[in-house]
Amino acid sequence: MAAWLVPAAEAAAEAAKPEGAAAAAASAEPVKEKASGFRLFGKKKETTAAAKPEAAAKPAAAKPAVVPAGAPAAEAAPEAGKPKATGFRMFGKKEKVQETTAAAAVAPAPAAAAAPAPAAVASAEPVKPKASGFRLFGKKKEKAAAATVPAAAAVEPAKPVVETPAVAAAVGPVVAEKKPGFFARLFGGRGGSGGGGETDKDAARRSAAEVAFLEECGALAAPGSTVTGRDGWLFSGSELGVLAKAGGTGTAVGVMADYAAQVRGLGCDVIVVPVPPKALVYPDKVVRKAKIPVKRKVVPRLDSSWAAAMKSLESRGMTTVDLLPVFLAHRGDKEGAPYTQTGNTWSPRGVQLAAEAVAAAVKRSRAAKVAGSVQGISAEPGSISYTGSLAAGANPAVKAETLSLRNIGRISGDKVRSVSFSTSGGGLLLMGDSSILAWRESGNPAGSSGSFSSLADQVAAELQAIPDVLSVPGDGRNAPRLRIMRERTSGRGTLSGTKAIVWVIPMTDLASPAWQQVPLQLSFSLDQPEIMLR
Repeated sequence: MAAWLVPAAEAAAEAAKPEGAAAAAASAEPVKEKASGFRLFGKKKETTAAAKPEAAAKPAAAKPAVVPAGAPAAEAAPEAGKPKATGFRMFGKKEKVQETTAAAAVAPAPAAAAAPAPAAVASAEPVKPKASGFRLFGKKKEKAAAATVPAAAAVEPAKPVVETPAVAAAVGPVVAEKKPGFFARLFGGRGGSGGGGETDKDAARRSAAEVAFLEECGALAAPGSTVTGRDGWLFSGSELGVLAKAGGTGTAVGVMADYAAQVRGLGCDVIVVPVPPKALVYPDKVVRKAKIPVKRKVVPRLDSSWAAAMKSLESRGMTTVDLLPVFLAHRGDKEGAPYTQTGNTWSPRGVQLAAEAVAAAVKRSRAAKVAGSVQGISAEPGSISYTGSLAAGANPAVKAETLSLRNIGRISGDKVRSVSFSTSGGGLLLMGDSSILAWRESGNPAGSSGSFSSLADQVAAELQAIPDVLSVPGDGRNAPRLRIMRERTSGRGTLSGTKAIVWVIPMTDLASPAWQQVPLQLSFSLDQPEIMLR
């Protein structure tokens, strides 16, 4: 080319830029990635908006750019088909989304447009949607990270999402949650897990002696029978069966923790007193084949699952009074054994030991100020003759046993009267089954003639205070709480001034599945007829 033509060609190239290359750059403006942000649990995530396809849809609108002679075609459309990866992190894992920008420049030759480039073939693979799952408040959400279709492969339709066995296995089955109805939530067992069956952890905690003891209990068990043990000790065959077949404690722990949380909202503590069965205090008197490792007259604990349940109750904000080590330490006292030989309930001496432990726990609770609120409660030692209900099924017949006790009364003038109990809304409430009033009522326990040595009496003497008493024979788990719910719903101020509840139950009830969720009260109105729990 002549020298004088070079400046003219450069001038022509400069004149063509606004209409050619500049127009192409202007038409490629929508391809620029636009960042849109959203927040997920307080962190800002960046996503890239899909490139607008206007430039690819109208290639004729852009005038061809003037390219200097001899320049390679790659320079005319730099990085046109190379995929750009954008990443973001969700719950610690990085997800890649492939996005291909549309080519703004015109293809240099028709043959190049007809044959797909290797880069375009490679970028077509991300078109397949990738399912990524994450959990949001316990429910599984599915998100399809669909890749943008490249401009060169836009003629291919997107493939539908097919759930492969691998994806189904990763996501898991979709199960519709069945919500319990009102009465199921009110009277069914909502709390806790593992209430009906024994867990592997329960079995793993047991020592060889405990396993052998429970196996022999199961062999001796028979509903309604009397098992004659060593040295004249009698045991209930039904109780031995409950010990041998006891399941998990999850249901009881869950329901009790739920109720304790409700009453804590009223400023009230919960003190749980599981009464151990007689066979756990005298296991060496039950078995004949199993070996109980008694060292220096100390009998080991054989209640691993019950002990674990009490620790779980402690971890959930409740106070527990563990009576088993207390009874094991005093089972040979001259003042009397914690249990009777011929009956299946604790003796007046056992009640006194329990009252001392309960009073110590109350003094550490919010109800500590009730101690000393009443004066004139006295204790007078005495004894009674007793033949328990197990003696009726014993062979040979056993003799009556003499039990030492202390009768509790309140001095009024020149007389000593029995202490009267009610549910008047005092600072301390004893709640549970009939064992709270054993050795006070005639025939409680069976065979007794009545005295004033019950747990309620003994606690009153220890604290010099009169507690409220809510005792329901046969059911210390649910019946007392149902009564509280009815009274509070009807407008009575039950628990309004209570600072501590002493919840007395048989220890074996911790493995019972018959626990019910019970609210403190029901509230409803004509404006809102639907009953609400609170």
